[in-house]
Amino acid sequence: MLALSKNKLQPTILKANGNGRSNFVDPAIYSTFRVLKSEVAHAAKDFDDDTFVSFNFFPPIGVVHNSAYDCPYIINETDWDSLLSAQLEDSDRVTVKKVELLQEVGFIEFFRHHYPRSFELQDNDEELSSEYIADVIKSMQLSETNNIPGTEEVKPRFYFPICSVIQDYDKHRFGSDRLTLASSAILRLQKVAYKKRIFYIEAHPLTSPGHPLKEVLHNAMTLRIDQTVSGSYNDVMIPISSTPNVCGHYEHYQNSTKTVLLLGSGNPRSLRYPKLRDNLRIIFSKYLNETEQQDIKIGQRPYHDYEVLFSQSNFCFVTPGDTTATMQATRAMCGGCVPIFIADDFRQLPFANILDYSTFSLRLHTIDIVHNIESEAGQKKTVIEFYHQLKEMVANGTYDELKHNVEIARDFFNYHRFGSRSPYGAALVSMYQTNVAES
Repeated sequence: MLALSKNKLQPTILKANGNGRSNFVDPAIYSTFRVLKSEVAHAAKDFDDDTFVSFNFFPPIGVVHNSAYDCPYIINETDWDSLLSAQLEDSDRVTVKKVELLQEVGFIEFFRHHYPRSFELQDNDEELSSEYIADVIKSMQLSETNNIPGTEEVKPRFYFPICSVIQDYDKHRFGSDRLTLASSAILRLQKVAYKKRIFYIEAHPLTSPGHPLKEVLHNAMTLRIDQTVSGSYNDVMIPISSTPNVCGHYEHYQNSTKTVLLLGSGNPRSLRYPKLRDNLRIIFSKYLNETEQQDIKIGQRPYHDYEVLFSQSNFCFVTPGDTTATMQATRAMCGGCVPIFIADDFRQLPFANILDYSTFSLRLHTIDIVHNIESEAGQKKTVIEFYHQLKEMVANGTYDELKHNVEIARDFFNYHRFGSRSPYGAALVSMYQTNVAES
């Protein structure tokens, strides 16, 4: 049963003035400053310009290659458009959904063709020594950045593009997964790399959650979509990707008429949160009258309806599926819908250490829904109050401010962008901030 606490739904940055509207510090009407935490507000300049000027945020990135553990898409030098339509398939065992590959393959594309400071390190029995790495950096003529005022000593990061989402496929085919195959190089690189400057991507939280090497790779940072199964909050949370028909062209949805106050969608099946999505549907259908229910659409729908409904809705529940992570967040925001995140711990939300979620979303703890202990009368009261609170946000301008900021923040969820104002740029800033917080 659902118990929604009113104060948990109030975005803390929105402070109503006398006429019921919201006061905002507005340094630039579409500046990313509006959705960033104060600790990284100075990244707004690069984000706004889609540039990589700051060496602190955007250092040299060494992409470590070895045919034994490289993602197949690197070996094949496939272009991004082909990757979007590709599937890695083994007819006898498994078909890997392409949407689960988009995070990892997107980072490969980003560093291969779009990031100005990436360089390659070949791990073909080559010693990944500090001298070798220094020679590579010097050949890129990056050493002069040490003389730029306000720039730290050049400290490269090192990326292992291992495509962890296909580890089970690899185990069946090769008898070993890619993280194991890359472990020797990672362990050698740990001896010369600065703390937490090695990273790889784990695109799905159920991918080898108990991998023994994770206890050994103390100097490596994981970019992951979820902490439900394993991991550390010192890792970096990244969003789940969505296909380009949803996030490829914002303008397709820009002027959509909003006819739905609140949307809830997704398959009710869930390993970790059984009946959560069903409970939302039951509660709202039980406690709202017929007129109020016309404003709300909660329940599983045909896949092709999603992109239309996200663009036609004011608010969208982002409910956990098998794990906390879900592509609903990306699809909702790309469609211009204000997300209502439901999570056990808000630190699990993408880029939670750099994005101020109170400026573009509402948030609820899962326990408020799963473990409600109020009376039935209390449940009815909270659902009705929640409904009217959303209506009031639309009426008093709070919704307009949230939606405006959604149209800024969604760039950091959209893997089909390749400048700094993207999940890739946000990941680099998030890694920087994680290092600062640990220092």
